[in-house]
Amino acid sequence: MEYKLKEMLEEFKIKIDEKNDTSKQYIPILRDWFIPFLLNNYQCKNLKSLFSDEMTRNGLINSAIFFIEVNENKRSKSACFNLA
Repeated sequence: MEYKLKEMLEEFKIKIDEKNDTSKQYIPILRDWFIPFLLNNYQCKNLKSLFSDEMTRNGLINSAIFFIEVNENKRSKSACFNLA
């Protein structure tokens, strides 16, 4: 599954680079935090099944919590939730 996720991320990166989109800032977050979260919490080998059946809204919330708790580069955990 890791290979397939990284391959999918690389394809996404190429599409973003073609469009010169500012959202490419998210590639490192997806690579360094989201993919490891998926690998640690989901065992399915089919990506379609992972994203359509296995991963729920709660899984996305838990991945954000994982990012905040594990990422030592964040200045503060509460800053991530500041919507102002």
